[in-house]
Amino acid sequence: AVVSTQSTGGLVRFTPLKPHPAMDFKALVCLLVFYVAQSNGAALPTGQELDYHFNQLGVNFGIKLDDKAVPLKGGKIYAEFPVHTIFRLIEGEPTLFKKMFIPFKEELYMFYNPGMLERLRDVLTVKAVITYKGEHYKSGIFDTKIEYTFVHPDYTEETGTIHAEGKTGTAVALDIVSKNAEVLPKFVLHPFHIEASFKPNTEFKVVYTASHTTFDMTLFKEGQAFKLHTIHKHLEHEQTYDVEINVAGKKIIFAHKEDGTEMTHLEFLIQGNIMNLKMVQMKGKLQATRWFEAGPVESTFMVKGNDYEFNVVFNNKEIMKSKMNVQDHMLKAKMNFDFLAEYKGTVYMDYDRAAQLFEIKFPKEWFADKKTFGITFNMKPITVDHPFFGGVYIATVLREDVPFFRFDLDYNFIMDAAKYELVFNHVHVETLNAELVDTFFYMLPITKYNFCHKYLINGCFGKGEFQGKIFFDRVNKNNFFNKFTITGKVIKMEAEVFEVVIDTVPTPYHFSVFYPRVFQRMFNKPMERITLDVHHVIAGEDRALTLTTNYEEMVA
Repeated sequence: AVVSTQSTGGLVRFTPLKPHPAMDFKALVCLLVFYVAQSNGAALPTGQELDYHFNQLGVNFGIKLDDKAVPLKGGKIYAEFPVHTIFRLIEGEPTLFKKMFIPFKEELYMFYNPGMLERLRDVLTVKAVITYKGEHYKSGIFDTKIEYTFVHPDYTEETGTIHAEGKTGTAVALDIVSKNAEVLPKFVLHPFHIEASFKPNTEFKVVYTASHTTFDMTLFKEGQAFKLHTIHKHLEHEQTYDVEINVAGKKIIFAHKEDGTEMTHLEFLIQGNIMNLKMVQMKGKLQATRWFEAGPVESTFMVKGNDYEFNVVFNNKEIMKSKMNVQDHMLKAKMNFDFLAEYKGTVYMDYDRAAQLFEIKFPKEWFADKKTFGITFNMKPITVDHPFFGGVYIATVLREDVPFFRFDLDYNFIMDAAKYELVFNHVHVETLNAELVDTFFYMLPITKYNFCHKYLINGCFGKGEFQGKIFFDRVNKNNFFNKFTITGKVIKMEAEVFEVVIDTVPTPYHFSVFYPRVFQRMFNKPMERITLDVHHVIAGEDRALTLTTNYEEMVA
């Protein structure tokens, strides 16, 4: 199927060659829809000329500038976005469980406070009119006002304004004001006020005020001492946090108070300097948490020749003791968690740089089957000075010192004046002991079956491999962006089960996905691969897109 589109003067129109069928894609349709979907946006204010206008894909966007030669001087932006449609394309259709609870969602808000992203996910449409003045933004002076409207599933409208203003170059304020008579829990934006100001080389202050919360933070300097004072008020409670760094006295103090009562007080004394550190000593008290009781704490970090020692004593119990030898490139450490109410035991860590081997072993007390759990890492970087620029890295997982899972990574990263290139020669995953894998999943909050079918391509496997490449051309560009290539292939039990190709280097651009297991079920016919070639031509102000796909029913 071939689809052609044209645009003139910045306004893009798609010309369909066949009727538009229903499409039920996941990730692939997110890519295709940006080229072939029909426009469905609301019209912008009539009788007004816009300097730039985009009305496609359900998105309506227009700009009217005060001065085309200086776009930042000021202007108005009109925008409308189909938020619900965008989330549905990205995440897919909601599960039956989620659909069952949609009618009761507002009642459920009485028991928990949803995040802003979750509230935005339920919105049908977002409309905004943005008025800005930024001629002197480099001096910190600007004024931006956003009049927003969120249309909710019951077609009630949440309206308000967001006002950001830079004042005299030394202060900035942000206000969100609701125009509704009542702010409901389902609303995306709840009113608040933020104001930040500073005095050069003296003070920086931020104040945040919401309906039931105030957050006041001040950072100031006195000679060679820096102090951070924070006050957090919520309903009738007040918490204060103080941090003082005395550079001349080589001393750091941290304190926390709740309603005037000191809960935590720690003092750090430093001997030496950053380049020649001799000792760091910490003394004080820690407040109680859900993991441990309140009590005194003392810690010492000491340098003795080529040895670095680090010890921690809490509630008169030694909980950590480590020693690292710089000359021999050795690290040996143990952490005792017997001070915890639930996760007791000792964690051991060993690192041998000469052998490029790191080992960590967790205590059996942490696991229901009372078996130890360990991980070993073998590292063979291509360049020792740049260990993350490529090499061979092997991770082995053990239970009671018996290996049951292995992960091999062989990759190379190239960065020069012409390109960035990340090449995965192979990512190899293999089960070494199927019985231990099964018993390990018994302790997890998800079954092996659910984990394999929700998070792995083509379900469970005994041996799998991934090969891929990411290439970014730093020199050559297409009409809008630098040329790049992304390829990836998944092989399970010696059979190829998935491949993706996104290549914008040649003309036309080439996109391809090989995923027989999903495509055959999705289209109800023997289809293994979907391809899309995009030919993009620009002649002056005229633009044309020609899309060619191997899927016959894909038209726009």
